[in-house]
Amino acid sequence: MKRKIPAVLAAAVAVAGCVTLALALGANHPKGQPVGGTNGWPEGLKELVNINARTGGFFVNSDDVFYFCGDAKAFTKFLEQYARLQDTPLRLILHPGRGMSATPWNAPKPEPIDWSLATQNRALRQMVETGKKPTQTGYDVTVHLYLGGNIDLKDLEVPLEIEVQSSGEMEKFIITHDAQRQLVKEKAEKEKSK
Repeated sequence: MKRKIPAVLAAAVAVAGCVTLALALGANHPKGQPVGGTNGWPEGLKELVNINARTGGFFVNSDDVFYFCGDAKAFTKFLEQYARLQDTPLRLILHPGRGMSATPWNAPKPEPIDWSLATQNRALRQMVETGKKPTQTGYDVTVHLYLGGNIDLKDLEVPLEIEVQSSGEMEKFIITHDAQRQLVKEKAEKEKSK
């Protein structure tokens, strides 16, 4: 009887592991290995993610992330191609600091990057958010630029079709810093009035 418990426990763990694996599928997009894309991608996206500047990337289910390195000239050319994509909001999000590649499984080793491109399946996102049958189709495709690398903000040329947004990191830092300053000021005034 004692031997059956470890065997049953091992079987339960193995089944639980299989169930977890069945819920998500993912892998790397190695540098130099062409990416085929999917039927739902906007026309031109497959060519955009297969440029020489791509250093890697990964996918989980139907969402992809691609990493790139290059200078302002290479990024401007990339953005010109990106601006021609149809049926997707065109967004460029600016981040302070150096970007780093990363995957959910931490392999390969993270490396510095200058920009990334992320795709998100609208139907899958809607289903996860609402729990209902999706009514949306297509992909949202967003570009992230990291300003601590090879591309300087003053050299940036962004086509007017692309909306530019801040990642919010600097704004959050400033708000937190100002709140701390205010607390110190109030505490000093309170001490002074005693």
